[in-house]
Amino acid sequence: MNAVDSTKMSQVLDGICHKIGGDWLLTGGSLVHLMFDADRGTQDIDLVNIRHQSLSEPLLQAELFLLAKSIGLTPENVNSAASFFVRQVPNWEQHLVEMKAGPQGRIFRPRLTLFIFLKLGRGSDVDMKDIV
Repeated sequence: MNAVDSTKMSQVLDGICHKIGGDWLLTGGSLVHLMFDADRGTQDIDLVNIRHQSLSEPLLQAELFLLAKSIGLTPENVNSAASFFVRQVPNWEQHLVEMKAGPQGRIFRPRLTLFIFLKLGRGSDVDMKDIV
């Protein structure tokens, strides 16, 4: 799997805000790349669906995969595995900050405390560097 650059990440986020819709959480290495360290490579965009007004989780995942494919990415480049870890945190939705909004959807990022908590949960060398 190839690294995902900031242009592709922005295209995915724009596609969510303008086409797919709903509320989403951007986290992980993709968030670090976009906000803090443009040199930090990542192979996927970590996205967690928070809610959508009409589409089920499987339909949202399919829409996300189609969006990724339309801009030259693969389904492996959009990753929802963080959802499991995020949903283990009590009241996680109270620790979000809106990053981007469009006519159909919004992208949130975790507040620093939630971000650190999620990174400490994995505790890899890369995660520790992301915290710093």
